[in-house]
Amino acid sequence: MLKHLKTACLLLALLTLVACSGKKEVVMPLQEFTPVFPVQEIWSTQTGKGVKKEYLKLSPALVGNQIYTSSYSGRVTAIDASTGRVIWQVNTKQNLTTGVSVDGGAVYVGTEKGQVLALSRSNGAKLWSTLLSNEILANPNAQSPYVLVKSIDDHLYALNKQTGQPVWNYKEETPSLILRGGQSPKVAGNLVVVGFANGQVGVFSIANGEMLWKHAVAEASGLSIVDQMVDINDTLAVAGNTIYVATYQGNLSALGLRSGELLWQHDISSYAGLAIDDRNVYVTDASSKVWAFSRRSGQVVWEQDKLMGRGVTGPQVMGNAVVVADSKGYVHWLSADNGSFVARTLADKSGVLDTPYVQGNSVFVYTNNGKLIKYRI
Repeated sequence: MLKHLKTACLLLALLTLVACSGKKEVVMPLQEFTPVFPVQEIWSTQTGKGVKKEYLKLSPALVGNQIYTSSYSGRVTAIDASTGRVIWQVNTKQNLTTGVSVDGGAVYVGTEKGQVLALSRSNGAKLWSTLLSNEILANPNAQSPYVLVKSIDDHLYALNKQTGQPVWNYKEETPSLILRGGQSPKVAGNLVVVGFANGQVGVFSIANGEMLWKHAVAEASGLSIVDQMVDINDTLAVAGNTIYVATYQGNLSALGLRSGELLWQHDISSYAGLAIDDRNVYVTDASSKVWAFSRRSGQVVWEQDKLMGRGVTGPQVMGNAVVVADSKGYVHWLSADNGSFVARTLADKSGVLDTPYVQGNSVFVYTNNGKLIKYRI
């Protein structure tokens, strides 16, 4: 089963680089503009070999004044967020396929062979490992009483933080072809919110895994298995009593957290990511166009099409700006008001797959070759 799913995912990674019609996707040249504010590089640290040639989003995690990274070749690194100094680095001797999640005492990461590893936050020593059903591509979530993990075959687990043993689990039916990625479980109070590769959103009790409701936000259609893909892939967020979720070849939807009621919906295809602020939902679509939608009504506020074809990451909100990066290695800041360009810098020519990580007026960018860069605006 592991081999079958992985082959399907690798096929999709190639398809995302070329339009489904077989024509080469047009890459928009960078537009000239007058920067609104300067971008200052604070430090840059090499943390490992990055994603190598894999299609992986290895998201860093920041806790206190330490930021943690993983690399496909097996290295997990703890870095001083102020100076960029490496505090510790360990080689797990496994292919790591997720970013990291951190709680008070441990760092958690998933592997290509379906293991979850727990490492000590103080020195990276191994605390435990647990073998699950399949490869793990979605980041574990340790911001709850359990470590919540979803494997590539849409198997959701709640693991005991002390031992790694499963407390409860749920299995959703998996399509035969899926995007190479996954949606990390989200925690909202005493609930767990998860998006699956078949376009379903499920809400579960965090205490015992009881499903409270499940809703199809997109329905598979078309004749080919590629046309029928409606994966939810790193495109779900919860704010207040509302879930915002986008699907590949589907739509962007707003759902009631407790009821699953559909509040509004807009046609869009996305797998890169989304972000929210008090006013808007920001989404990068499958062609690398960046959109802003009203949280209240779902109406389009603005769209930025000058980055199409550049392999743009998911967005992050940074004050009154929206920051994204691209596969050419550039980081772009857009106005949250109208989507116009307000700043840009070249991070690394190896490119960026993972969504930038924002804290206050600082942003951390993890490049494909394993370089972590801190910028300040």
